[in-house]
Amino acid sequence: NVLMASSRLMHSFLEVNIANNPMSSLVLMSAATASVLAILIASSRKRWHDETEADMTALRDEIRTSSSSTEGGNKNTNLEGLPRSIQRHLQRSLGAASPQDPVKRAKMLSIKQRGRFLLNGKWIDFSARQIFSASNANPGFVWEANMRLPLLTIFGRSLTLPINVRDAYVNGHGTMVGKLFGALTIVDMKDTPELNEGEFLRWLGECIVFPTALIPEDGGNGQKLRWKESNYDNNNNNNEGTTGIAVLVGAPCRTSDGKEREVETEIEFRCSTETGLIHSIYAMRPYAEPGQQDVIMLPWEGHFNDYQLRQGTLVPTSMEVGWWMDGELELYFKGKNIDFEFVFEYM
Repeated sequence: NVLMASSRLMHSFLEVNIANNPMSSLVLMSAATASVLAILIASSRKRWHDETEADMTALRDEIRTSSSSTEGGNKNTNLEGLPRSIQRHLQRSLGAASPQDPVKRAKMLSIKQRGRFLLNGKWIDFSARQIFSASNANPGFVWEANMRLPLLTIFGRSLTLPINVRDAYVNGHGTMVGKLFGALTIVDMKDTPELNEGEFLRWLGECIVFPTALIPEDGGNGQKLRWKESNYDNNNNNNEGTTGIAVLVGAPCRTSDGKEREVETEIEFRCSTETGLIHSIYAMRPYAEPGQQDVIMLPWEGHFNDYQLRQGTLVPTSMEVGWWMDGELELYFKGKNIDFEFVFEYM
């Protein structure tokens, strides 16, 4: 309504002024076009903001509902039974003196990021905010990024196009949306089996920044997370253990035939022999070339460094992620976690 009213007002203004001064028509029409575009962009950005907030609100509601439904249930808070490498990582990151010591669980984490993202062969800057459900009985996240795509440089100043990106996994359903100015769609994928599995796997890989999610818990619907020793350790007679493989059963994901099934996926966490902390992850993840429909499984790897203490938890503040292609790891994400806000469950 605002846009229509503004357009009618601008049209009336142009009719009067062009009739009185034809020479000014081009300038006036250019100004009118710029005004309408500005209104369109502002409206699109507000709609983008509202859609992102709706996803984040849905995830927060899901976290609250899950926390309420599991009160008084079996919430394991020690590290016994985990692979040796994962026990050592959690003892260091959570400050537990021994595997038998209870730890306080995080139920939600909010972070802010800055970094660079590979888009069409070019590294572009981004800033982002993200919230996680920190429970492996109820996995989920929403990531919103603002990117600036460089166009050209004039008089030492770079002209850029703003790109808004939202990546999410809420209630078992994935979303990946990218838009110019928050209006012109670049990518819009929602609730496909491959996307759901990929977003679910992303959540599992990022558990390192909210490490209590690596401790199995009973969410009321059976055990969601289980661990097994890595074949690498067994084949190399590594008694100390440097890796652990997490197998996580996710929330129901919608398949291409409209039915729902629980996704089961696994990811390998690799620990440093020097620090005992997880330094990388490795998994097979669904991948599609930009603009292509065919999906294949490719090796996916992430590196985590620069651990720092945040609210009593040792977490990585530097992350990079890539795909293995033709024998080489091709990175597409390099980020810094610059702000952490945990919400803990006190038991």
